[in-house]
Amino acid sequence: MSSVIPGGEPNGKEGRPLYTVVRDRVHASIDAGRYSPGERLPSTKALSQELEVSLVTVHRAMQELVGSGVLRRGQGRGTFVHEGYGREGRQGLACRVGLVFHAESSVADAYHGQIFEGVRRRAHEIGMDLVLLRFGEDWRNECQGYIYVNPFDEQLAKPPRGGRRAMPPIMVVGATFPDHRVHSVDTDNVALARRAVEHLASLGHRRVAFVGAQGQVSNDRDRVRGFLEACAVAGLPVDPAHVLRNAGWRLDDAGRAALERVLTGDRPPTALFAAGYHFALDAYTTAQAAGLSIPSDLSVIGVDDPPSASHLSPPLTTFRQPLVEIGRLAADGLVRVISGERGAAPLQVPVPEALSGGVRIMEGLLYPTWRLAILAAGLATAGLLWFLVERTRVGMLVRAGASNAAMVSALGVDIRRLFLLVFGFGAMLAGFAGVMAAPILSVEPGMGDNLLILAFVVIVIGGIGSVRGAFIAALLVGLVETLGRGLVPDLLRLFLDPSAARQTGAALASMLVYVLMALILAIRPAGLFPARR
Repeated sequence: MSSVIPGGEPNGKEGRPLYTVVRDRVHASIDAGRYSPGERLPSTKALSQELEVSLVTVHRAMQELVGSGVLRRGQGRGTFVHEGYGREGRQGLACRVGLVFHAESSVADAYHGQIFEGVRRRAHEIGMDLVLLRFGEDWRNECQGYIYVNPFDEQLAKPPRGGRRAMPPIMVVGATFPDHRVHSVDTDNVALARRAVEHLASLGHRRVAFVGAQGQVSNDRDRVRGFLEACAVAGLPVDPAHVLRNAGWRLDDAGRAALERVLTGDRPPTALFAAGYHFALDAYTTAQAAGLSIPSDLSVIGVDDPPSASHLSPPLTTFRQPLVEIGRLAADGLVRVISGERGAAPLQVPVPEALSGGVRIMEGLLYPTWRLAILAAGLATAGLLWFLVERTRVGMLVRAGASNAAMVSALGVDIRRLFLLVFGFGAMLAGFAGVMAAPILSVEPGMGDNLLILAFVVIVIGGIGSVRGAFIAALLVGLVETLGRGLVPDLLRLFLDPSAARQTGAALASMLVYVLMALILAIRPAGLFPARR
């Protein structure tokens, strides 16, 4: 019989159970080729004698390897190396990962059950041992990483291992956080809410209500943010009374009463976005109690598509999240982090709490506060640039150096240093722009790539070297693009069905900016306000 662990008996380390040492030694022996796929291992008794550990320790170690797909047991025949172990797509990691749910969650429900199934399938395929845990439980110090499902901010702030100085790798499912130590896999909930509003607007609805949670998890905040932003872009007035947010994952009695008042009041909404399946169920129940018919009196669109959704009358229009695939991606991503293959994951930056709401611009029009802050910062930056370039000595030298660097240099000005300072100042402004855009775009390498072409268009239209021209061109480009996205689909609906009009309109609207540039350059080849030479 070949030796499983050459070189002596295993020794448990402080804080690490002995069975995990045995498990890793057996696994290492298989990886070293001492046992081939399909080959039978020595009996539990033989291993315990060779390793000088108890039968219970060996049995648990073998169970760990069976659960992770490295070994398989044959009834009455013994334990064998799994035939699929070592083949492409199956690594046999033998690492333990904790899948952490809230105490009140159940893997029997549609949401958590599908995420669990995705993680479980992938864990079996790659040989990862999976342990189900609950937030707040006393976890043993055995996991190399954790998958958190819908955690709250305070749950991420507390490391799962109190006895270790370094936080273990954490993969978050169903939420996003700005913490650089935490990776996440989630649906783009801002885009989801925007698509819901766009769909309802394409059906002709002008008064749309929102029903969701108050924001314990990022999904709640992202969905209400996407709703408000999409309403602002589509020109839909938002009555603050029509934005209902409840403390839990469904409406309580007070929330249902508030929704019924909204549905039966003056100028009630004709459509409703429910930011969760149970909120959609509450909307159905409340509408029925108010004597309203769905969809003739009230259109409802929800999130998630459990089997019961098709049995509602009428069937619920909803977004189906790929929850099983999200679970698989979470397991894959955590394994890469554990093994040191850290990718450049986008960093999600939340909107500051003080600027996370909306401002009523006029009756029925609520505009996101953060967007107004971006507008104010842009105007302040434009004013500062104009003053520096047009009213200061440094600006004069920069303009002169751009026109004739050799002459400015001959006058005793260190033109290289001047241009270096200009470059540094420009990089600082780019960083400031990234900070302002981060809550909307997320932070990642190349996050500004899509804006470079628009910036080029703005500079060309305004006139190269002209701050005033760039400012006016930016306003023109923004207005043309926004009006195009808002009006072109409506015009096309006169000739096409709503879905085709929306897709074709979006494509044509993005072309309008370049049509504008071509028209202006045909009339004024140097741009609207070219710099004076």
